[in-house]
Amino acid sequence: MSPHLLFFGFEDQGDLVGEIGGVMFGRKDLKTGRETFPRLEMVRLAIPRRVYTAAHLQYVADAMAAIARKREGVRGFRIVEEPPHLRHFSARLEEIR
Repeated sequence: MSPHLLFFGFEDQGDLVGEIGGVMFGRKDLKTGRETFPRLEMVRLAIPRRVYTAAHLQYVADAMAAIARKREGVRGFRIVEEPPHLRHFSARLEEIR
């Protein structure tokens, strides 16, 4: 969506979203400290079954379109602390200001 974003959330839209990209599969070279990112940055949308209606799916599509329209104004997050494995579960992030 936006290459300047390492991670951002959609908490104001109501559905669960998980990052599948730089946080999950990115790697930091221990010698140089340089980040290596995967080719694709994706998100996983988790929509509860009880709301699998055309109206709710349209709501989700509209929310994603609204976020895409304001993507240049959305601030990302940077990883400030990470474990050696499975960093997407317990990395500490801070907002880029």
